Amino acid sequence: MARLASQAKMGYFPTPESVLALIKNMIEIEGDPAWYAVFDPCCGTGEFTRAMPDGVRTYGNDLDEERYQMAKQNVDQVLFGDALFDIKTTHAAYSCLYLNPPYDWTQDIKGESVRVEKLFLESTAKYLKRKGLLILIIPKEALAHCAKSLSYHYKKIQVFPFPDKEFEAFDQLVVFGYRGNRIDDEMTNRLCTIGNWPTWREDLPLKKLDEAAATEKLTMPASK
Repeated sequence: MARLASQAKMGYFPTPESVLALIKNMIEIEGDPAWYAVFDPCCGTGEFTRAMPDGVRTYGNDLDEERYQMAKQNVDQVLFGDALFDIKTTHAAYSCLYLNPPYDWTQDIKGESVRVEKLFLESTAKYLKRKGLLILIIPKEALAHCAKSLSYHYKKIQVFPFPDKEFEAFDQLVVFGYRGNRIDDEMTNRLCTIGNWPTWREDLPLKKLDEAAATEKLTMPASK
């Protein structure tokens, strides 16, 4: 776990502006935007705010001092510290959890290798309201490692690769889901299949994010 701080810069991959714009196009809210609160526990410089509807309340955290100072210019309230250990914020309070965690391996408390993305996914689900919206951005190689956690903590899961140009550069996916505990072995298997697909760029039947943004709409519950 101690490696996380030293990996802060190396594992940081800000979301491309083009992808942020597509995500924003997919999100719908009703009523006063101030009724909605969004939390990003790995907020970087606060770029996630550009994926959110205008006027929603934004909250973030980052463990890098320089990024934390920059985020204060973009995010309504920002915490500084390790999101796995230091966050002090209300559970089940947020309309949306935007999660773009560090991309890497570390060791768990048993000394076994584990994806950092999986640790963040499991430790941050508690901050999201029931039926709240998860937006998870991870590399394709991490999806199978996160599959069981996703299918337990979330339902109505959808996976979209970045658009072709961005995917070729970053090999990343956007995963959407809604908070709700259940065991879904079928979804676990599907996510593992997507993550492990050997030639998936050519023949895995998934919409790219830009295709989905033209038709898919995502809602989130008010936090008021």
